[in-house]
Amino acid sequence: MCELHSIHSSVSRPGRPSMGLPIVRHLAIILAVASIATACTPGGPPGQGGSDTGPGTTPTRKAITISLEGEINALATELDSAGVSGLSSYLHSFLHDYGTVAGDRGEILPQLVAGLPSLDDGSWEVHDDGRMDVTWKLRQGVLWHDGTEFTSADIKFGWQVTVDDAAPLGNVPTESKAVTAIDTLDPYTVVMHWKARNRFGAQMMRSQFNILPKHLLEEDFLANKAAFGGHGYFTSTDAVIGTGPYRAAEWVRGSHLTAQAFDGYYQGRAKIDSVTFRFISDEQTTLANVLAGEIDVANRGLGWTGVQTLQQQWESTGAGKVQNQPTNWRHVLFQFRPELASPSSLLDARLRKALIHGVDRVALVDGLFPGAGAELVAHSIGYPGTPIGDAVEKSIVKYNYDPTRASQLLAEAGWQKGGDGNLVNSSTGERFQMEFNAGGGDEDDKSFALAEANYRPLGIELFYQSFGGRRQTPQESVTFTGLQKTGFPFNHPRFAGRWDSREVAGPENRYASGNRSGYANPQYDAAIDRLSQSLREADELRAWGEAWKILTEEAAVMSLFFVPQPIAVRTGVEGVFPENASGEATWRVHTWEVQ
Repeated sequence: MCELHSIHSSVSRPGRPSMGLPIVRHLAIILAVASIATACTPGGPPGQGGSDTGPGTTPTRKAITISLEGEINALATELDSAGVSGLSSYLHSFLHDYGTVAGDRGEILPQLVAGLPSLDDGSWEVHDDGRMDVTWKLRQGVLWHDGTEFTSADIKFGWQVTVDDAAPLGNVPTESKAVTAIDTLDPYTVVMHWKARNRFGAQMMRSQFNILPKHLLEEDFLANKAAFGGHGYFTSTDAVIGTGPYRAAEWVRGSHLTAQAFDGYYQGRAKIDSVTFRFISDEQTTLANVLAGEIDVANRGLGWTGVQTLQQQWESTGAGKVQNQPTNWRHVLFQFRPELASPSSLLDARLRKALIHGVDRVALVDGLFPGAGAELVAHSIGYPGTPIGDAVEKSIVKYNYDPTRASQLLAEAGWQKGGDGNLVNSSTGERFQMEFNAGGGDEDDKSFALAEANYRPLGIELFYQSFGGRRQTPQESVTFTGLQKTGFPFNHPRFAGRWDSREVAGPENRYASGNRSGYANPQYDAAIDRLSQSLREADELRAWGEAWKILTEEAAVMSLFFVPQPIAVRTGVEGVFPENASGEATWRVHTWEVQ
């Protein structure tokens, strides 16, 4: 008989005794455990314990364990007054359904609604003064976990709670604030009245509109609005209900949360009976448990070194696969304020183009994420293979690594090498010394080191202004003099404010507006206005392309790379990976399967 215990740090797998073993930190021990695990693994699929069923036996319940890189802090919505973590939002997709969701390629799909409103069929009306009336038809037969039917009243109630100033809630979406009223024509029809033209009129995403069970929460909300953000609905498995394929069954703080399939789910009972979310903040512990077969899905939480170790093991055993999902677009802002820009010719597009040509982004990606591949190199905010990414790709100008071209552009801009090899401006005598401003940390340190090594042969003196990992003040974030490395969610529609001349951050707005670099271009402003007012997808994608054509032609930003977040899935667990790494697969978690 072969026995293998769970490896953890005060984190035990539900249903198994905690052995209290220390964190496994050394690779040799991890690999030894993995070898034992492979030898001891029974013939059955993950989560089933390897037991077979025969005539007259009870079918084995299907179960999987998902590791999260930390503790969740809320069970529902984005409204908890303490703020909802990204880990909680991931869990919410199992417990809750929403009006609309993002699909495998980031496309908008109906979920609780029967279909998307359309400008063509009259369900999406735009009035001459810009106001909009959007009519939604809901799916019928959708049940909350307590068996009560979901209706239009729940959408209206969720919106009322969200926008009520008497309830100090954590996050009030701008889309919810843009709606002036909601009418419920019948239990399955909702009309949203928008105060102005808005491109999100045909969306009802979890980050835009909170849906709450009116029959369960209205009385408590009206009784004490000020305390509603701390209601047990957000934090207790006994209080929360949703409309999703799973319902929360047990939450052991610091250890795990277990969710059970909801028999009354309107799209059919989930194929996997039970999902356990284990909270493991230590990367080595996560890796050890994955290699030992204790984790079926590692939702991030694996360091890049750990990912390489895991891939090496799995390539030889066929025990699983890893998908690198992008989470953030890293880029460099140029300082456009004449009074701050140093060197002053940063305002010359030729110099900015030279700086972009001068950075070997393929080498940067390889240094930060060995083996990840050049597909992580970014030329814009648009992720390849998505509708937005494809639209932007057709329009942008790319500046691949080309030191020779960089030198030519620097010379055209008036910079020549002096006797010491450093660049000097032929008109002013100014030496080319430039700041690299970043928050600090391993990624920023390595990015600076590579940029400095690339720029030195060109004659550019780059110096590092690091904030040591602390958060910059608003004023500090805009007063950089040269380059500022930063990040933003890829494909995010609110990117536009970063270069909107009407949102330049300064003392008049307490440095809180989105445009930190001081860039200004009326043509760009017009393009993003068309984007914000586009109601049809084709018009929206065209505007994306127009805006990014301007930004790249002027070299207004240096795109660097997309940050990968690995998700590891054991062989036999199906449906977890989206078709495109940038998309979502949790919207169809009820179809995930264990073979």
